[in-house]
Amino acid sequence: MVKPSTSKRERASISDEKVSKNIQCGFCLSTHHNVLSLKELVNFLRKPINKLSKRLMDKEGALLKLFKVTSDIISEYEIETQSFVAKLHESRDCQLAALKDGYSSVEADFVKARGEVLNQMKEFMEVRVEKNLSEIDHHQRRIDTRFKHSHMVDIIRGHRDSKDELGLLLDNKLAEVPKLELKNLALASKKKCRNLEIEIVPTRALVIDFLSGSATQEPQSLKLCKQVSTNQCTISVCFYAGNTYISFDDGSIAVLDSDYDIMPLHYDYMGVLDHVEGIAILNDVMYSLVTLGDESVYIYVHDLTGNYVNHWKHPDLAYSYNKITVVGNKLVVPDRQHGQLMVYSLYGEVLDQIACGLNTCMAVACANSELVVVSDSEASTVFIINIVTGETLWSCQTVGKPQGVVCYRNSCVLVYSRSSEMLCVLDIGTGKLLSEISNDGLKGSIYDLDIDGDMLIVPKCYAEQVLFYQLL
Repeated sequence: MVKPSTSKRERASISDEKVSKNIQCGFCLSTHHNVLSLKELVNFLRKPINKLSKRLMDKEGALLKLFKVTSDIISEYEIETQSFVAKLHESRDCQLAALKDGYSSVEADFVKARGEVLNQMKEFMEVRVEKNLSEIDHHQRRIDTRFKHSHMVDIIRGHRDSKDELGLLLDNKLAEVPKLELKNLALASKKKCRNLEIEIVPTRALVIDFLSGSATQEPQSLKLCKQVSTNQCTISVCFYAGNTYISFDDGSIAVLDSDYDIMPLHYDYMGVLDHVEGIAILNDVMYSLVTLGDESVYIYVHDLTGNYVNHWKHPDLAYSYNKITVVGNKLVVPDRQHGQLMVYSLYGEVLDQIACGLNTCMAVACANSELVVVSDSEASTVFIINIVTGETLWSCQTVGKPQGVVCYRNSCVLVYSRSSEMLCVLDIGTGKLLSEISNDGLKGSIYDLDIDGDMLIVPKCYAEQVLFYQLL
């Protein structure tokens, strides 16, 4: 009987099996083991290597994401540096311009005052000195004519007259040499130190985290920089191009300039204006959410000089204390009556109606070109929603009675809690409550917030104030 031949692979497998069965454990020679083939042993050993390789790949992915996040943050940091330098130059130029204007004013006053003194001296020279010289010259010519070309008899006869005439002139008109006393004007240094308006100050730690995808700069405290009395219930604020625009409960709007001076603005409305709920500005155009005297709600459009541009009706209840914001090139306005967000074009066309179960007193703030943050006071909820997809990305119920809301540096959401009377800081990516900041000025109803760099602008409704806080 002939044995069947075996292939090279089979012979190798048999050989591996024999070798593996002949392997003895050096640590426990007396213990029986389940002997593996080399193939099975390799597969067994490969499993932990594969797990470690997967962990290594995950770590590589995390580092790649961190690299991208860091690269983006470096770019943002460079842009922010340029922005701060631009503000530094602006402050420098303003100081220099003010100093130059001050010196120009001093120069004008100085030249004018010394010109008046100069005119007095010229008048003295012409009236008091030159006139006397002319009179002396006149008398001298008369005497010369009388004594040089006259007959001796005439000279003898006119001697007494000439003597009396000259004596009278010298003893009266020319008795004393004229004198002019004036107060001289000169320039003197005040010897005052001119301090810079800007200095470098440390703020928060900068944490780069690939999980959040951004550099978080969580504010820890507030420093009151300016308190402006408005003498009216202050409902809404909007910072734009160096000025703070304010709306009041009587329907008026004013602007605070860089010197914090209040200047009333005059806008035309098609009806009796009762209430301005909120304002938003884009490209020198103001969008106002208003309640008219018949309790109808409209959105009005004006340029910043007050000229009427457009208006359309907004389907909401009057006196809702809702706000309006610009997201990209769209307007987003809460509609409490129908529990939705209305998305308009800048010309009033309804682009979308996003159902999100709103209750009352909604503040809204732009997070980026697609996202908007909404605070619902009655539901004690803050959420962020994508106005393109309608998707709610996160919702936070840890802020009691949230009112005014604003986004800070693409990393945090700042929202005022009416219940705790504190400023709550939420992570913009997750909605997690990061911290709560208390301040004596944060009391009562605050229906709106806005921000200028690191300056938080807080309208205090019934206290009739606008507060400016430095975020630290």
